[in-house]
Amino acid sequence: MQKTKRLTLLNIITCVLYFLAAKLGLLLAIPPGFASAMWPAAGIALAIVLAWGRGILPGVMLGSALANLTVVESITPANIVFASLLGIGAMLQAAFGYKLLSKQIRTGEWLVSLNYIRLFLLKAGPISCLISATIGSLSLVGFSYINIADMPFTWFTWWVGDALGALFIGPIALVIFNRHKLKLHKKLFQVITPSIMVFALVVIVFAFNRAEQSQIPEQELIKESNQVATALANEIARYQAYARAYSGLFSSQSDVTPTEFEQFSQQIILEEDAILAVAWIPKTSRANKQTFLDNVRQHQASFNIHTIDYSVLPHIYPITYIYPTSSTTQNMLGLDMGSEQLRSHALIRAEKLQASTITAPIIFHHAQYSEPTFIIFTPIIKNTQVSGHSVLLIPSSKLISNVLEKYIQQQASLNYKVDLTTQSGVVLYQQLADKNVDLVQLEKIHLLDQVWHLRIGASSSEFIAKKDWGSWMILTVGVILTILLQTFILWLTSSYTFVERQVKLKTRELNREKIKAEQATIQKTYFLANMSHELRTPLNAILGLSDMLKKTKLSDEQADFLRKMQQASKSLLSLISDILDVSKIETGNIELEKSPFSIRKLTAKVKDLFESQAELKNLTFKVDYNGNGNDWLLGDEHRLQQILFNLCSNALKFTETGGVTVRISNRRDNKNSELNSILFEVIDTGIGIDEHRVNTIFNSFTQADSSITRKYGGSGLGLAISKTLVELMQGQLRCRSQLGIGTQFWFEITMKSALQQNNVSQVDVPEEKQLKQLLNGAMVLIAEDNEINQQIIAFHMESLGAELTLVENGLQAVQAVQDCTFDLILMDIQMPELDGIQASKQILQHENGIDVPIVALSANVSVEDKQACFDAGILAHIPKPFELNVLHTTLLHVLSTKI
Repeated sequence: MQKTKRLTLLNIITCVLYFLAAKLGLLLAIPPGFASAMWPAAGIALAIVLAWGRGILPGVMLGSALANLTVVESITPANIVFASLLGIGAMLQAAFGYKLLSKQIRTGEWLVSLNYIRLFLLKAGPISCLISATIGSLSLVGFSYINIADMPFTWFTWWVGDALGALFIGPIALVIFNRHKLKLHKKLFQVITPSIMVFALVVIVFAFNRAEQSQIPEQELIKESNQVATALANEIARYQAYARAYSGLFSSQSDVTPTEFEQFSQQIILEEDAILAVAWIPKTSRANKQTFLDNVRQHQASFNIHTIDYSVLPHIYPITYIYPTSSTTQNMLGLDMGSEQLRSHALIRAEKLQASTITAPIIFHHAQYSEPTFIIFTPIIKNTQVSGHSVLLIPSSKLISNVLEKYIQQQASLNYKVDLTTQSGVVLYQQLADKNVDLVQLEKIHLLDQVWHLRIGASSSEFIAKKDWGSWMILTVGVILTILLQTFILWLTSSYTFVERQVKLKTRELNREKIKAEQATIQKTYFLANMSHELRTPLNAILGLSDMLKKTKLSDEQADFLRKMQQASKSLLSLISDILDVSKIETGNIELEKSPFSIRKLTAKVKDLFESQAELKNLTFKVDYNGNGNDWLLGDEHRLQQILFNLCSNALKFTETGGVTVRISNRRDNKNSELNSILFEVIDTGIGIDEHRVNTIFNSFTQADSSITRKYGGSGLGLAISKTLVELMQGQLRCRSQLGIGTQFWFEITMKSALQQNNVSQVDVPEEKQLKQLLNGAMVLIAEDNEINQQIIAFHMESLGAELTLVENGLQAVQAVQDCTFDLILMDIQMPELDGIQASKQILQHENGIDVPIVALSANVSVEDKQACFDAGILAHIPKPFELNVLHTTLLHVLSTKI
């Protein structure tokens, strides 16, 4: 009984969690036709069934069915069956994932090695998520929600969404469920926070992009409405031109016969015009009525004058000529247009203004049409007197229909609601009056002395005419990058935890067990070196291809996207380097190089980098250097630069007003002139640190306050790494701070003097130009096994004018040197057949290669790897991913030295 109650409770919890995750996924759906770009519910279902067992599968099915019922138009038996089918698909998918992964989860091996991680990701995402996408797509086709032609697209986006949801949410949920088993309960926050922060950033970018896309329907409706309003006004203006033409005809001739009137009308009036009839009405005094009738009856024997209502005007305005000739229009002959109030008012206005006027809508009693018709009166002026009027009779429905055909009705996928009314509210035209719309645009149309109101409405869902691939790609690529980062962090953290646990166990054993623990540490270090190579290689491709793309013609939006992609890639590279540095620190494998460098040049680098950053925040950035110490010192310039960059970067990050000051004091030791004591200080006017937390900021993954992480970001590794590096330099990094006033970091180290290094490059000539002079037509051999890296290096070397030979491994490189003489060799280190170290040794022993400068291009960046290159005779080492200025500087130094 107790077991049944527990299982029921777990199913209820599963149903609720799946339902909530599904609703979140629906927020990420992109109309029209896209499934959600990431379906979190797939990850929730997979993690719960792996954690709680197959007994909760009914909860998955019920949660899925309920979530899908919330998006259908109504709850009908057919929709219930449809939602149930989707629920069965979700349940079967979770069951299939359990079958594939349960063993890995039980043993806890899924985070132990890279191979296990790859296997887990393959099973959890692409393989297990085939089921729901297939069942869902078939159900949509079967219930006629989509056409069969759209099924491949729907299946693909559904599968991608489920796979990304399983790969992102699944591991996080599994870590939370198994935190004690995986020994991650104390590091849970540090493990999942980076991924959540990156995903939140992706969602923000996605939301902004979707917001821009959502404005398109309203903008399109405004455009369409403006076009229709303008077209209506233009159409009336065209008909005014017709009326003026008739006025010109009667003004220029003393007598126009009915035949001449008809012939003229046939030339003017077009078949598609929205004109019911065009007529001529002379202005005749009532006293001359009989004379007028006698004259007209000479051409029209049966002509009589009849009225609509009683008229008090001193003149009569009978329709004398009318076109076209039909039974309807013939009935209008002789009709006194001044015998009705609306018509008489318009006639009087036209004569008073001596300009065209338009009547309010009129239902013509003599017409076969029952819809409103309006009349345009244009006075005919003879000898400054009004002798009559040309008259245009225009049905409002015909007018608006003509315009709509030319414009909005060309959009076959859209059904517009259209209302055209006068200012007084008289309806001139209506289309789809009962249609529900969420977008409405109102246009005021000024037609002669009348004002019409045009309202056009549409449904925003119908307005989307093309698929929003941009938003889908932003979310998909962003989630993929988040998954990669999350996987790396989970694996690295789990590996650390696993190694730490093993170390504690092995220390309790005898010497034999101690040796095994040391071997495990060596393996871990070797593995991290391989991981560094594997991570840096694709990053080199991303950054290299970005630099190549940057040199092409880009739009402003593409250039902005490229800049953000490069920033994100460099941030990821920096994060990887920091994490690997922390790993080296923990294993005691971090070492310092000793080579000559200029402290003044290092100071200039710091100033050049951060001065522009400070200007962007309206801050000051000052660098003060003083002292009588030697400018050229012996030490690790790269690590010293890393410390200063970390301190300056933090100072700028946490400073909103004021500025940052860097003070460097270089003093020669009074007792030993070969030694120099250098004091570094970084002082800011930022937010400061609570004095109770000052001692904790040097811990890994730690900041002064969790709210700082939320506001300013950061991994919390920089100060920990800097503290360790300063200690390796026999110094101590210290901090003094006051909350709300500012912070001061300082450290003092001692370094030996070094001989000044000659600057072989010409100051006034750019490095790239010097290299082009040195490499123009030079034979360069590139040994690189990665095709993309080949392409990147070849692109940059060809731009310098070099003639290239490309090989894929060390054996081919040796063979190429035996067959040809080269001026420069760029050598990858980790290659198949024969690695770069051995290949370089053999090349330097051959007569064709004995004097050829060899430069290493490698993702192996440890001190040991660099020293191995130098021991083999390689002159320089460029780490991957490489920056173009580093490539230019290194090659210029090597080639200039050889000249």
